[in-house]
Amino acid sequence: MELLYILLQIIFFLTFFSISYPALSINKNSVSGTIFLNQLIINIVIQINIILVLSFVNISLNLITKIYFSYLLTVFILVAYKNISLLYLNRYYYLTIFLIFFVLSIDISYSLNLDWDGQIVWFYKTLNFYNEGTIKDLINLPLGDGYSYPYLGSLIWAFFWNISLITEEYSGRLIYVFLYIIALLALSEKLKASFFSKIVFFLFLILLSYDYIFFGGSQDILIFCFISFLAFYIHEVFINNIKEIKKLNLLIIVLIFNCLIWTKDEGAVYSLIILFILSFFSSIRLNQKIIMIFSVFFFLILKLVVYDFHNLDTGINPCCYNISASYIFSNIFSYKTIVFIQHLFLFGFLKNYFFILGVIFLIISFYSKIFDKKNIYICVFYILSIGFLYGAHIALKENIDYVYMLKVNMHRLIFAISPFFILIVINYLNSLKKNF
Repeated sequence: MELLYILLQIIFFLTFFSISYPALSINKNSVSGTIFLNQLIINIVIQINIILVLSFVNISLNLITKIYFSYLLTVFILVAYKNISLLYLNRYYYLTIFLIFFVLSIDISYSLNLDWDGQIVWFYKTLNFYNEGTIKDLINLPLGDGYSYPYLGSLIWAFFWNISLITEEYSGRLIYVFLYIIALLALSEKLKASFFSKIVFFLFLILLSYDYIFFGGSQDILIFCFISFLAFYIHEVFINNIKEIKKLNLLIIVLIFNCLIWTKDEGAVYSLIILFILSFFSSIRLNQKIIMIFSVFFFLILKLVVYDFHNLDTGINPCCYNISASYIFSNIFSYKTIVFIQHLFLFGFLKNYFFILGVIFLIISFYSKIFDKKNIYICVFYILSIGFLYGAHIALKENIDYVYMLKVNMHRLIFAISPFFILIVINYLNSLKKNF
């Protein structure tokens, strides 16, 4: 019976995220993988933002659910014939998602343990929303003095648990599996090859990266997915030197930034890093750069306003971090730097097959003289991201078990920022095909 419920859950996800307005036009191009995945990501990002924004006004999950389904019903009625037609036109993509989702969901259903972060931080937030608590009730969670991390991941975990026929909490975490599949499909779509070759490459990425630890309640998997969605859109900006992003795609990029900001504190930093890269390394028009810059800072301020309004703490956790310049500077020349580098390679890079592949193909591209300078933005992203992770860890107070934190977290933290490693491989393969 539980397998039947998992099948229904898959159908729920595919149905919910296929309903959108405006819908695509019905023509032969509708079966294009890029068009299909673009539409699916648009649906996902818009719907997640709707659920998030509804939570700001301090309403219960049941009311959020009613408003959400009212939105879906209205949209479906408006463009029903288009949505139904698109389901048929893109049946091979849906079949791929369906089968992979089913296999991974079975593994999730038989591995019910949550990781440390999932148990201590994120599951409490999930229970708060699942039990009809609101954003204002987060202050009562056992995290001490009203301190609160961003809660988007827990909100959608609770949301999909609430509407599931499966009463177990893991049914809500299946949304992470769905987003993970779409993220890897979106990256695979950048490969200039046949549909069959893209699917083989996609399955290869699944085999390289799937690990239950990423779905044990921590939010790094969502960071990975949202960065993958951004990579899907900005890849063409750099590779094809695009001057202007389509208005709808620009809106989705901005909304993905918002998702990152509300997922984890690190998400806000990665948003700023990618914003910096788009602002200084891309050729898009100045007015679009200004829109993105204004939007990201608006969302950052909005988060502070929402948290302040509901009396939630917006500061850096004082129990764990000392961000004074003197403390951080003194730790640069301490054992912390050496230990960080050791764990970065042992538990971060060497356990991440995307990194290993990325470095291999980067070296090959240099020696074969087909390295494209347009890939420099990827290198900049990793230099700044790893620099941020380094700074965050050496700012940990002395009472924190520094070595344990690195050992436990590094694998997930590097995985969260690994989508661009995949693009290095894809860029090389595309350049190879172009040269031949």
